[in-house]
Amino acid sequence: MSGPREEVVRAGAVVGGSVRDAYGYLGTVVLVSLAWFGWFACGALLLSLFIKSLIVMVPVLVILAAPPQGAAFHVMALIMKGQDVTPRDFVEGLRRFSLRSLAIAATAVGLGTIVVVDIIWFITRPGVAFKIIGGLWLYALIFMAMMAPYLPAIMVQQDTGFRKVFKRAALLALANPFYSLLVVLFEAAVTVLSVVLAPAFSLLYMGVIAFASNRATRSLLEKYGVLDDDESSPEVDSEAKE
Repeated sequence: MSGPREEVVRAGAVVGGSVRDAYGYLGTVVLVSLAWFGWFACGALLLSLFIKSLIVMVPVLVILAAPPQGAAFHVMALIMKGQDVTPRDFVEGLRRFSLRSLAIAATAVGLGTIVVVDIIWFITRPGVAFKIIGGLWLYALIFMAMMAPYLPAIMVQQDTGFRKVFKRAALLALANPFYSLLVVLFEAAVTVLSVVLAPAFSLLYMGVIAFASNRATRSLLEKYGVLDDDESSPEVDSEAKE
């Protein structure tokens, strides 16, 4: 496990690098963000005809918007490898990663919903013991949030299966807790700013998030010596425990 100071420095480098990436490839960021937002908006419009509760609609939208998110991550991963990208790469990302993106998003949302329901149930029960248990469930929710940036990034960078994506994301979050938490806070800040500055949500949001998550994941894979090497990727298991 890395020291806190090293993780903070590494996370700062990821944040700075992601901002530079987004600025340097602003046109691509805008295009993939618009493609994702168009899909998201169409899904919201369709769901609004059948679902009136935001509490239900938002998780469903997160799942339905997963395929273009996977495609956006694929495009940004290619850029970080030094490749030139075209709109065809976004379409290729949809073709290759849509089903896995849906499965990963549905699982993450499902697990998150279960944890949130457990937290609410325990903290609303009378008695200190129940509230303590609810607090412990809160740590589980935070850990799931720390895993979130790695899930689609591992999927596209290592082109691996559903179970391995979750396993490797969990190992990276466990081995680098401060780093992972800072990356999540940066992406949360980007989300809030994009919503507050409404045009940025459609023009920049997904491109910036895809750059940040890919860079964060790439930095750790490079640290463990498994970057772009599918055959040796399981070594993350043993390295992350050190």
